[in-house]
Amino acid sequence: MKPSNYVCRRYEVVEEPIGGRMQKVFKGRPKNVNEVLRNTVAGYGDRTGFISGERRWTFREFSDKVDRIALALQKEYGIRKGDRVAVLMGTDLDFLLAFFGTTRIGGIIVPLNSRFKGEELTFEIRNSEATILILDREFWETVEPYRKEWTTVRHVFVNGPDTPAGALSFDALLQDREGKIEEVPATEDDTVMIMYTSGTTGHPKGAMQFHRGMIEACMSIDDLYGTDADKDKALCIVPMFHSTGVIMSGLGSILMGIPCVYMRQFKTKDMLAIIEREKITVAIMVPAILWLMINHAEFENYDLGSFRITCIGGSPKSPDVFKKIREKLPGLKLTEAFGMTETHTMDIILTDEEMDGHLDAVGKPSPLTEVRIVDESGKECPPGVAGELTFRGSKIIPRYWKNEGETKRLIVDGWLYTGDIASRNEEGYVSIHDRKKDMINRGGEKIFSLEVENVLYKHPGIMEAAVVGVPDDVFGEQVKAFIVLKPGERLTEDEVKSYCSRNLADYKVPKYVEFIGEMPRNPGGKVMKQTLKIARI
Repeated sequence: MKPSNYVCRRYEVVEEPIGGRMQKVFKGRPKNVNEVLRNTVAGYGDRTGFISGERRWTFREFSDKVDRIALALQKEYGIRKGDRVAVLMGTDLDFLLAFFGTTRIGGIIVPLNSRFKGEELTFEIRNSEATILILDREFWETVEPYRKEWTTVRHVFVNGPDTPAGALSFDALLQDREGKIEEVPATEDDTVMIMYTSGTTGHPKGAMQFHRGMIEACMSIDDLYGTDADKDKALCIVPMFHSTGVIMSGLGSILMGIPCVYMRQFKTKDMLAIIEREKITVAIMVPAILWLMINHAEFENYDLGSFRITCIGGSPKSPDVFKKIREKLPGLKLTEAFGMTETHTMDIILTDEEMDGHLDAVGKPSPLTEVRIVDESGKECPPGVAGELTFRGSKIIPRYWKNEGETKRLIVDGWLYTGDIASRNEEGYVSIHDRKKDMINRGGEKIFSLEVENVLYKHPGIMEAAVVGVPDDVFGEQVKAFIVLKPGERLTEDEVKSYCSRNLADYKVPKYVEFIGEMPRNPGGKVMKQTLKIARI
C-alpha cells in the first residue's frame, strides 16, 4: 500500500517551478501578506474583523491604521525594505498593527517572546540588528536596563500610558500625516519575519519566514476548518510571537475574512465567557487548554454550542484526556496540525474523523510538503521504522538569519532536518517518538534543555546539571532538573526553582528538581539522559 497524504478540499494543488525544481503550491494564492489584507478589505471591508476588550474594528478601519503606521515608519523614521523592526507585545490588536505597518513598506518583523527576560530579549534584538523596537509599556522595566547594548536600535516606541523618558509613544505612529506611502515591490520569497527558535548552542536561531510560506499555511488551516466567512468567528489565545498566533490565528483570520477575538491574558473562566458571548466557532490551542476548560468548576454554566472545530498541536495526546474532551464537548471537532517555525506550520494534518483511531499519530503529510524519514546515513526508512523526520516543499525557509552553520547542517538540498524522531505507517500516518535535540515540549512551548542547564551551571553551589522532559497528562511534558551539588554545598528544591525564575522565562523553570550523587554516563563520558528519564520519572 502506498502511503497517502491529507487531501485538500478547498484549494487546488498545482506544481510550479520554484528554486530550480517543481514544487507543489496552492493555485491562485495571494502573492504577499499585504495582498491578503487588501483582498479582505475589498470583500469584507465594513465587517468587524478585530475584537479585543472594548475595541471592535472593521477590516477597513484596521487597514487605515496600518497605512498610518506604514507612512510614519517610512517617511519619518526611515524604515526601508529589509530593515528589521522588533516587536515585544502581547496578544492584542496593536501587535498586528505593528506587523502590517512594517510589512506594508517591506520591513521585516522580529517578534520577541514576551515571557523572556532582559538578557534573552537582548540577544534577539542585537542578533537581528533591529533598527526600531516597539513594545508594550508592561515590558519596559524588563528591557530598559539593557538598552545600551542595542547598538542598532534608533527608536523605541512604547504602547500604553506614561511613555518613559527616552522613548516615543506608539500612538505617535497613528497620527495623520501628509504624504503618500511609497509602494515597495514584494516577491513571494521576500522575508516577512525573523522568528527565533531554539538552537544547538543554547542561543535561538532566526528562521527567515517568507510570504508564500505564511500564506500557504493560512490557506491550509482555512481548508481544514472549511471556514464560512458569513458564519465563523475565531478566538486567538496563543502568543503572537508564535507561528500559531501571528500566522495561523492573526493572518489566517484575515485571509478567511472572519472576525477574530484576541485574548491578551488567558484565564479559563474568561475564555468560556468569550466563547459564549462572542459565539466563537474556531480556535487553535494546545490540549492543555481544552483540559482546563472541561474541568473548570463553572464549565456547565456556559453555552459553548457555537464552538464547532479546533486545531490542536504542540504536545502529545493523552487518551484519557481526549476521551473526557469528547464526553464534555461532543459537538466539537478535534483536528491536529504538526509543523515547525521553519515551515510556517501545517505540514502534517489529522482530521476529526481520524483522531480517535490515531491518537498516537500527528496525521498525514500536507500535499504541499514532502516527508521523508531517514536513518543516520540519509537513507529513507521503511514503514514502521523510526528515523529523523525531514521536510521539503514550497513553504520551507531557505536559511537561518546570520547563521550559515545551522543552515548548512539542517537544510540540505532543500530538505529540512527537523531533529524529531518519527515513523510512518503503511497508511501514511506519521508518529513522533522523541526529539533528537533534547527539546522539551511543555504545552506547546519548546524548551531547549541546554539553555536551562547553562543557567543552572552558573549557580555557585551546582557542580553538574542535566535537564529532561518528563511526561505530564495535561502539558505533555514538564521540565525536570537533575543536580549534583558541589562538595559541602546545600540547596533545596525551592531555592533552585527561585534561582531559575530570576534568569529564565517562567515556562522554562523546572517543575521538578532531584538531587543525585553522580550523573549516569556512557563510556564516552556523555550524560545518559534517557537513563535519567526512565529510572527517575
